[in-house]
Amino acid sequence: MVRTNPRGEGSEFAADNTLSASESLALIDEQQAEMRRVLHREPTALYLMWSVVWLAVFALAFLAAREDQLVPGWLAGVLGGALIVGGVIVSAVVGIRMGYGIRGESSVAGAMYGWSWTLGFLALTGVNLTLMAGGMPDDLISPLWSGSSMVLAGVLCLAAGAMFRDIPQYVLGGWFLLVAPASVLAGSPENLLVVGIGGALGFAGRAVLPRLLRNLVSGGQS
Repeated sequence: MVRTNPRGEGSEFAADNTLSASESLALIDEQQAEMRRVLHREPTALYLMWSVVWLAVFALAFLAAREDQLVPGWLAGVLGGALIVGGVIVSAVVGIRMGYGIRGESSVAGAMYGWSWTLGFLALTGVNLTLMAGGMPDDLISPLWSGSSMVLAGVLCLAAGAMFRDIPQYVLGGWFLLVAPASVLAGSPENLLVVGIGGALGFAGRAVLPRLLRNLVSGGQS
C-alpha cells in the first residue's frame, strides 16, 4: 500500500521518504551509539571535584594534627565535614541524573553496590572503635583509620571495576590499595598527607584515564 500526501503525490512522496537499507542500519547504529554515550558517560567533573575535596579535607586534618596545630581542630572538623557533605550531595544529584531512565538488572546492581559502601564503612567503624576501646595506643589510631579506610575503598573500587568492566575504576582501586600501607608506614600525622595526596592523585587520574584510553584505542584503529 502506497502512502499518499494531501497533494496526491503518492509514489513520489513514498520514494522520497523511504530509507534505504544502508541508511536504516546507519540510523540504528547512530541511535545505539547515543544510548551507549548516555548510559556510560564519564563524570569527569565529579572525580575532579572529589580530588580537590579529598586533598582539602586531609590537608586540614594534617594541619590540625601537627604539634604546633596551625589550624584549630574544631575548625578543621567543621570545614572538612562541610566539604564532605557538599561532595556527597553533589555526587548523589549527579548519580540520580545519570541513572534516570535506567531500569532492570543494571539499576539493581548499581543500588546494591552503592549500599556496599555504606555497609562496609559502618562495619569498619565498628571494628576500629572496638580496637580503640580495647586500649590501642594513641599513635596507632590515626594510621588505623587511614589505612583501613583506604583498603576498604580500594577493594570496593576493584569490585566496581570488575562488575562493570570499568578499567579506570579498577586501576583506581589498585592505587588505593598501594596508598593504604604507605599511609601506615608514614606514621602520624604524616599519614594524613599520604592519604590526602594519594587519594587526590587517584581521583584526578580516574578523571583523565578514560579519555587517554579512548585516544589510544582510536589512534590504534586509525
